[in-house]
Amino acid sequence: MKIATGKIVEGKVVLEGVAFAEGTTVTVLARELDDGVLLAPEEDAELLLAIAEADRDEMVSMEAVLAKLAGRNGHDLRASGPPLPSEDRTGVTPGSVAGKC
Repeated sequence: MKIATGKIVEGKVVLEGVAFAEGTTVTVLARELDDGVLLAPEEDAELLLAIAEADRDEMVSMEAVLAKLAGRNGHDLRASGPPLPSEDRTGVTPGSVAGKC
């Protein structure tokens, strides 16, 4: 995942300092000056830390998030779909058995 800042120029998004491959699907989140979000200083600091973590690729994998949600609900949220690229057909993910031999 990449996070980038840019501006609309002649109806197109022009990014500053980041390149994406041709055809990349992106989501645009625009700041609205008249419809802003007010954060408490603690929330603002937490958001800035999270952005910095994302910039350093220190993110939680989708598999970890789904596993945590599944634990809360008692359901396997991935059961209805095909195996994820990081899984084999047994559902064992790389590193999940490390140190258990």
